[in-house]
Amino acid sequence: MIKLGMKLFSGNALEFPEFSRDTLEFINSREDMFLELMVVPGSYEDTSGFFKNMVRTPLVVIHNAHEAYGFNAADSSKREENKKMLNESRRFADLFASPIIVVHAGNDFGKAGLEETILQFSGFNDSRVAVENLPIFCDDKITKMHGLTAAEIRMIQEASGCKFCFDFSHAVCSACGLGVPVDGMLAEFAALRPDLYHLCDGDVRTTEDDHLHYGEGNFDLDGYLRKYVADDGLVTMETGQDKPVTIEPWVRDYDYLRRLSRR
Repeated sequence: MIKLGMKLFSGNALEFPEFSRDTLEFINSREDMFLELMVVPGSYEDTSGFFKNMVRTPLVVIHNAHEAYGFNAADSSKREENKKMLNESRRFADLFASPIIVVHAGNDFGKAGLEETILQFSGFNDSRVAVENLPIFCDDKITKMHGLTAAEIRMIQEASGCKFCFDFSHAVCSACGLGVPVDGMLAEFAALRPDLYHLCDGDVRTTEDDHLHYGEGNFDLDGYLRKYVADDGLVTMETGQDKPVTIEPWVRDYDYLRRLSRR
């Protein structure tokens, strides 16, 4: 049976402590769940104690800071800054004996940027690192990302030995942007035998990565689970982008996916 993950940002412990406690209590109470913790740079000292005291689930996946925080593996001028962010993710991973640290492939700089991404991933020297495939554009709708295709992910993996996080929405966005069939793109990523999956709802016809709650979009969620997710896969529910008020939307997402996965 697949395990379902809820995602918290480390900064949520400070900004939304009640929401964070409710989320962790929900995860802790279910054997079929895990936590994915997104590391906000500079938050370890202020938040690690909170999570250490609250987390009871045996499985915690770490997500490294991404381009929104300035991380960019395609930028040679950011090698040291990138390593600093990854080192903080490593501290959280050490705290929870996490088997996976999700790291975004880089963005911009064309072919040279992809080569730099491969170089930096090779230099991370951490078997827990998992490269995540990305949508075709950054939020500015101009800057192109890397890790858009299974071929690019394979290049990064072969050079670095890293794991792979398969993001369905990112793959749909890339397929639309590249003008290739969505199902073909998904099948190629799934053939890489992902170590982790990210799943939200969205519009299968656009390059927008909307992170919709399940049932709000037109993704074939049932088909995605049946055709592309391993029977014992780890699936993080990457839904919702608004500031959290209550965990109820994510509880509904959990119930929605659990119904599908038990068919």
